[in-house]
Amino acid sequence: MLFQTLCYVLVWSSLVSTIVVSTSPSTSEVKIQSYEYVAGKSFTGKIYVKNIDLTKVVSVIYSDTTGNWNNNANLVKAAFSESISDTNYEFLTFSSTAISSIKEFYIKYDVSGKTYYDNGSANYVVTTPPPTTTTSSSPTSTATETPPTSTSTAFPSGNFTISTWIKTQEGISRSAMICNINPSEAAKGFIAASLSTSGPEYYHSWTRGLALVSYVMANDYNTTLKGDATTVDLLKDYATYSINSQSTSTACNCLGKPKFNADGSSFTGSWGSILKQSGDDTYVTGTLKPGKSYLDYVVSTWSDGCFDVWEEANGVHFYTLMVMRKGLIQGANFATRNGDTTRASTYTNTANTLKTKIDTFWSGTYGVFKKPVMMSADNSGSLADGFYTPRSDKILATAVVVETIGRYPEDTYNGNRNGQGNPWYLATNAYAELYYRAIKEWTLAGQVTVSSISLPFFKKFDMAAAEGTVYKVGTAAFNTMTQNVALGADKFLSTVKNYALTNGSMSEQYERGSGKSTRARDLTWSHAALISAARAKAGAPFT
Repeated sequence: MLFQTLCYVLVWSSLVSTIVVSTSPSTSEVKIQSYEYVAGKSFTGKIYVKNIDLTKVVSVIYSDTTGNWNNNANLVKAAFSESISDTNYEFLTFSSTAISSIKEFYIKYDVSGKTYYDNGSANYVVTTPPPTTTTSSSPTSTATETPPTSTSTAFPSGNFTISTWIKTQEGISRSAMICNINPSEAAKGFIAASLSTSGPEYYHSWTRGLALVSYVMANDYNTTLKGDATTVDLLKDYATYSINSQSTSTACNCLGKPKFNADGSSFTGSWGSILKQSGDDTYVTGTLKPGKSYLDYVVSTWSDGCFDVWEEANGVHFYTLMVMRKGLIQGANFATRNGDTTRASTYTNTANTLKTKIDTFWSGTYGVFKKPVMMSADNSGSLADGFYTPRSDKILATAVVVETIGRYPEDTYNGNRNGQGNPWYLATNAYAELYYRAIKEWTLAGQVTVSSISLPFFKKFDMAAAEGTVYKVGTAAFNTMTQNVALGADKFLSTVKNYALTNGSMSEQYERGSGKSTRARDLTWSHAALISAARAKAGAPFT
């Protein structure tokens, strides 16, 4: 048996050409790394490709043993396999079992209107002899002859330049965000929208902006800044300030006031998980319990209508309902942990009612939400329960149709007065985050199936996508698709990079014509949105 196995291996080796051609290139746009040809059975290989743009075509073009190139129609397409850490290169792989013979081949790379080649200076020559017949008995065991159908899956890296830039920018943005918290002469716990005091005057607190800033700080405390004393102290200042503000007199005599001065109030969040980490149970059960007033207010008034997140349109809004639902569900969990089962039940029931209302925003006729949707509602306003999370078919369908980097199409606010609306840094960051969050959800789910609703989205990143297409984690198809989506996300981040100041400063807006950063300087929300997008890009989105 040993002799038979050895004989088989010797014969098999004569039919296989396995070549390792090169190490990672330093300048070439495309270069074969290795290939294997099993005569009459398979032709596989791996290619280094410089990541120039999302849309690219890499082909392996070959001639048969007679030297016939078939007008360069003999080809095998390569697909994305994995990114190469700390470089602007990625691996693409190719595989074919339909090639009867091959003599020479070269690589063709089409991207951004240009074509690059790798032919090893005079075409790569495959010297494997044609198949022969052997009477040797089959071995009792051997490695499979079929090329693998899957490959390892790492979170897609996207654009190398953006991946490098955002690591630095995240630190800059975190410092800028912290600088706007507890500014000099302001009440402790105050978070300024901006330190700008003229043209425009933004030295105020806006409830929705502060909630998102505190959301970033809370996630920082639970992840990258785990246990950081300064961060938890800032969160305590903010929470106490917000709770005290509930008894502050307002023009509406209600808890729905959206804007306050430096001695005013801000939103109170669900801090249980944060403060449990510090072991300060007395603070949780004592100081934070009054936070229920805000949720009680939501229960009694959610259906009355209100102004939208921008304080401009009165009505019932998708964004507002989404964040209300999340707050109620988290509040119900908080109430349960603290023995308030009555409120826990009330909050849960109201959240279920909101869910039904939110569903009415979908338009089956047009395949999008009937009103403009703030994508940050799905980034920060959704839970891990599948309800309009970033991977939702309806969210993806809306994203590809409504894709914009401003607030909404009819916007006329230019940051100081009405005129012509501009793109906002926070909205641009939100779109990038949405794409990366969707990738994360697909990865955790193990696969994603294209539906009739989500098809337009997937077509943007894979022209071969069709209703019913299944992208499974670990396959080249999944890796290629998610890398393309990551590159799409990084186009938004590239816009942020291009229009931020050279020192990393980001104002509220950038002018639609010139791209110049404009209006309120270092808007706290702009920097918080960048940090949130950076975490999503790293494969660790905030929860």
